[in-house]
Amino acid sequence: MSPLTVQQPQPAATVTVPSFQITDTSNLAVLRKLCTFLSHHCLVTTLPPLPTRYPQFLGSDEAAKRAAALPEFISAGVVLVSPGVAVMSDVVLQEGKMLVSPIPGLREEKVFQQLVRNELVEETGEGRKSPRYQRLEVKEDLEIDLLVVGSMVVDEMGRRIGKKRERVGLEFVLGGHSLKKVVVVTMVHDCQVVEEVPDTMFSAQDVAVDIIVTPTKVIRIKNRMPKPDKILWSIVTKNMMENIPLLESTRKKDKDAGMKVKLAVRSVERIRNREFGDRSRVREVEMGCKVKLQPLPKEFKYSELKNVLREKVEPGFKVGVLKFGMAIAFFKETNSMIIEKLQDLTIGDEKVEIEVMEFVKKEEIRGATEDTTIRKKDVMKSKFKFEKLGNAKSDDLKEALKKRSVHFGFLKIFKNSGVAIVLFQEEATEVFKKLEGLAIGDNAVVVVELELGEKKEKSPKPPKETSQIRSPRLSQKEIKL
Repeated sequence: MSPLTVQQPQPAATVTVPSFQITDTSNLAVLRKLCTFLSHHCLVTTLPPLPTRYPQFLGSDEAAKRAAALPEFISAGVVLVSPGVAVMSDVVLQEGKMLVSPIPGLREEKVFQQLVRNELVEETGEGRKSPRYQRLEVKEDLEIDLLVVGSMVVDEMGRRIGKKRERVGLEFVLGGHSLKKVVVVTMVHDCQVVEEVPDTMFSAQDVAVDIIVTPTKVIRIKNRMPKPDKILWSIVTKNMMENIPLLESTRKKDKDAGMKVKLAVRSVERIRNREFGDRSRVREVEMGCKVKLQPLPKEFKYSELKNVLREKVEPGFKVGVLKFGMAIAFFKETNSMIIEKLQDLTIGDEKVEIEVMEFVKKEEIRGATEDTTIRKKDVMKSKFKFEKLGNAKSDDLKEALKKRSVHFGFLKIFKNSGVAIVLFQEEATEVFKKLEGLAIGDNAVVVVELELGEKKEKSPKPPKETSQIRSPRLSQKEIKL
C-alpha cells in the first residue's frame, strides 16, 4: 500500500469520532477519565483499559498498516518497539527488519534486547505455551532508526502522556548513544489526539513524538520538539535506584560533571510487609517545616494548589488540608527557605500570607512493636511587641520584617490599636540590631521585648461522677432476681 493510497479517505473515516478533552490538572486523573471514556464508547477490543496499560483500541491493525507504509519505516533497518504496541512487533518481523525491545523493567545492565520469532512455540506440561519470542543480546554500538511508542493522549505539537509508571524517558536517555538519529512514532485512536497537552503534564524527561498514526490518518509534527538528553533526577525515586542497575553509574557520572543529582523525596512511602501481609504500615519522610497558606480561593482544588507550589519549591511537599480558603502544607525546606521562596506568592490578584506552624512527625517502621511519635517544634527565641503601627496591616509588617532579614513565626496585629505581637527565631539582641530604626510608611515603629513564656498545659478534666439515680424498672428487675 503506497503512502498516497493510505491518505485517501476510507469509509471508516466518515464515522463520527467522539472527542476526548483534558479537563483535569493531574496526569492520573486524565488517564482514569480516558479509560472510562474508551470503555463507554466501546473503542477497545479485548482487555479493559487501565491507567497502567496502553489500550488495545479499535482499528489498531489499520494504524499498524499506515505506520508500515511510512517512508521512515520502509527505510529503517532497526526498529525499537515499546511494550504496549505489540501489534507493530509482528509487522516489523514480517517486513524483515530487526526488532528491538527494552529490557523488562530495565533490571539488567543493558537497556535493549533483540527479539526474534520463536519457531518452536510448544505447550509445556502445565498447559502453558513457550515464549513467543527469543531474546538475544544486542551490540553496544547498535543504531536504532525508528522508535514506536504507545501514548494515552497526544497533541499535534508532539507532546504526549504515557501510561502510569512508564519508563520511555529513562530508556531513551540510558540508551542515548543508540537513539541519536531516531524518529519517534506513536499509534493511537483518533479520539486520543487532543487539542493540547498542558505544559504541566509534559516534563523534560518525557519523549515527544515526531509522527502520529491513527486508523484514519497520519499527522506529521511540523516543529519537532527536542528529545531528553539527561535524566531528571528530581523525579527518580530510591525504589527506582534499587531496581534499575544502570541508574547508579549514570548518577555518578552526572555528579562528577557537576550536575544536580538529588533524588525525589516522597512525603509518604508505603511499606508492604509481604511476609505477614501487612499493608497498613506507613513511613513518613522527615519534612522541614509546616506552614499555613491563606487566603485562597474557596473553590481552589488540591491539584491546582500543588501546581502553583511546584513553580516555587522543590518536589516532595505535601498538602495536608485545603478548606475554607486555607491550606496546611508540609515542605522539605526549612522555615526561612520557605518564607523566602513563597514571599511573593499570589493567587489571582490576592497575595497569600505564610504562617509557620509546629508539626508532628509520626514514624512507623516494619518490625517495631510500638509507634514512635516525635514532636518537632519550631524554636522561637524571642518575643516582641510593636507599637505605633498606625493603620499598617499584617502584610505591611511582614514585608518590613522580611526586608530586615529576620525570621519570624507567629505574627498578630490587634485591630485599631496600632500594636502587634511577633515571635522570632533569632535572639533578642540580634532582633534589636536588625530592626533598629524600623519604620512603616510615616510611622516610626517602637519595638519592645517581651518575656517568652511557655504554653500552659491543660489540666486533665476530672472524671465524670456516675449518676446515683437508677430507673425504677431496673430496680424492680434486681428485686425479682
